[in-house]
Amino acid sequence: MPRVRVSLLFEDPGSSFNIGAIIRLADAFMLERVYFTGSPRSMDSRKIKSTALGSRRWVPFEFVDSSAELIRAKRSEGYEIAAGELAGHSMDPREYVRRGPVLLVLGNESDGVTQAALELSDVVLEIPIGGMLNSLNVSTAAAILLFHLVGDEARRIRDTHAPAIPGGQP
Repeated sequence: MPRVRVSLLFEDPGSSFNIGAIIRLADAFMLERVYFTGSPRSMDSRKIKSTALGSRRWVPFEFVDSSAELIRAKRSEGYEIAAGELAGHSMDPREYVRRGPVLLVLGNESDGVTQAALELSDVVLEIPIGGMLNSLNVSTAAAILLFHLVGDEARRIRDTHAPAIPGGQP
């Protein structure tokens, strides 16, 4: 099954619910792969399973030791590195144009994207929001950023390959 040439790196996710939500989003947007740093988790945990539903079966994922090593490896494969973070040099995701494969880097809700990952990023995307907190849950931010990165490419793949997708329309 073809996938969208976008992968996601979630640094030190913390919450099992966020891991499940990210896996579910990766299925919805047909991402190539999801990478996690931090302590490996059992994907069979009740919290992950309840949030991800059955998407764990369809989404390639792995735990990696180092964000920096993964970012360098993906760059050598031709990926552009885009971090989702509040930063002085960030840009609105609506203005970003994906020209090839992308690795989207997201940080945990307490610390955000690590400084090392930010320094290795080609672009930093900041979702323009209001409110006093000026913050979103990481899975909500991921959904917004992936919508801008993927557009309707996942739907076109699904529509072309629907018979191969369980529950897909012929």
